[in-house]
Amino acid sequence: MPHPEAVEADIEARRVEQEIAVSSPALVKTSPSPSKTGCTVRNPANRLWVEVNQRETFMHQLRMWASNHDSSAYFHGSISLPPQGAMPEEMVELGRSVNCLLFDASTSDPPTRIVIRLYQSKHLHNNAQISPKKEIDGPSGGTSKDARNRRSNEKHQTDLVNQQHQSVPTYHLVVRSGSGWLPARQFLNKHHFSTRAKEAKKAQARSLARAAALRVLPRDVPALLADLTARANALVNQVSVPAPPATSHVLAAPPSVKKSQTSVTETEFSASGKDVVKISPLFRPFSRLPRELQDEILYQAIEYTRKISIYRANTARDASLSSDPPITISKLFQISRVINERIISHIFRSTNFQFGITGFTNFLWQIGPTKRSYLQNLTFRFGKTSLLHCVRWLAPDLFWELFQPPVATNPPSLTYFWRCQIRDLTRELTLLTLTIDITDVPLTDVPLLVRVLKSAMGSVRHIRVIDKLGSAKELNVSNQASQRRSLEYQENTWRELALRYHVDYKHLRWYMRQELAPYDLQIDVRPVLDEWMNQNRDFFDA
Repeated sequence: MPHPEAVEADIEARRVEQEIAVSSPALVKTSPSPSKTGCTVRNPANRLWVEVNQRETFMHQLRMWASNHDSSAYFHGSISLPPQGAMPEEMVELGRSVNCLLFDASTSDPPTRIVIRLYQSKHLHNNAQISPKKEIDGPSGGTSKDARNRRSNEKHQTDLVNQQHQSVPTYHLVVRSGSGWLPARQFLNKHHFSTRAKEAKKAQARSLARAAALRVLPRDVPALLADLTARANALVNQVSVPAPPATSHVLAAPPSVKKSQTSVTETEFSASGKDVVKISPLFRPFSRLPRELQDEILYQAIEYTRKISIYRANTARDASLSSDPPITISKLFQISRVINERIISHIFRSTNFQFGITGFTNFLWQIGPTKRSYLQNLTFRFGKTSLLHCVRWLAPDLFWELFQPPVATNPPSLTYFWRCQIRDLTRELTLLTLTIDITDVPLTDVPLLVRVLKSAMGSVRHIRVIDKLGSAKELNVSNQASQRRSLEYQENTWRELALRYHVDYKHLRWYMRQELAPYDLQIDVRPVLDEWMNQNRDFFDA
């Protein structure tokens, strides 16, 4: 006999379960036992969600393949999946046969239905899964410090390589061809040339049809005239047109140009924009060429002449010499990162960059410190205001503080910032050749102009001056004795250059501060100049 208290507890528990079942039946609903064959998605909404995720994953993998594969050098087009639900039983994933549409950009024919299989590269995948156990394990007590450091460096390099391989997986694509499979490159080449052969046959058929239309037999003329008259009247009266007469064999289209009934139509498989992957020749075949040939092709594409003019063309002669290349240098630097590693340094070292009044500071700032160290050849063409421009922005601080040419900036302190910026940038330059175009510069300004530009640069090996006739004369800046004996150019002291500058431009208010350029030209300000220069004798007498 059960104990009475146990019976009452059992009855109370059953009553509580009944109350819970009445209030919320879902809480006591028994869950089905898990299937031994695996979990299946029975809800149509869940099945659709799974299919959408599979398609998105597969399209991402297909785009990864298109961006890094052994591409065809001829085929341009795209590959796409059929619309959602067109093939409900098909599994869209790696290693499975997937139906796709192949669009060829070189023809207007409907897309071709193909079957593909996409695989992840096992070779790189195995390299990416290298276990670091070999580097970690080892004798702990009997190893030297150098051996431990060497193993640590090797482990670090291995980890870097593994991270690169893991972050960029590679894929291989094969296409069904007959009873076998072909690599994507071989299939696309075959498809491209077969399409070209079909287009050639179509063009030949059209030319034969046009030639046949010109050879109209006399017995066909009445029938043709009657047919053309009926069609013209139909256009006017908007009536139906009967079929052409049976005797008129000229107007009938040749069988070769009729549309193929076996081709896939776009209404049957209309690809959405997100399910389309562009296929085009990649850069890999070009990178297999010798490096000299690669550089020659790239230089021909940008019309590289070892001269790049940054200043605006001011004359008709300058405008006639400038032409637009097929691609710009900025686009050249976006082609390949591997090519940039060698071609950027070569272009910056071998190119003669030409500047005018504007653009020089912005150019030095944007290229960065690494590319600034590559610069070796610069050309300046400042025009008639060359000396004023150089004194404002490039002259040494003591020389600039003596004259202080006014500049309209807001705020006024912006002048100091611009001067510090450009002088700090130019001090980093180590030039092989500095060319100064003095076509519009007065000859009396040339000594000070050359001295200011030379002092602004970090170092200059050769200085060339282009005169009004266009001839370039080199000034020897390495041998001070030969400079002193030169009749064409003599490097004067800063004191002599400052006095000459004051005498030539004391009547112009924009060339110096107001104290040194009084309205009354009879006022002698030479004592003010001498007092200032005597305070800094070491600089002005150098």
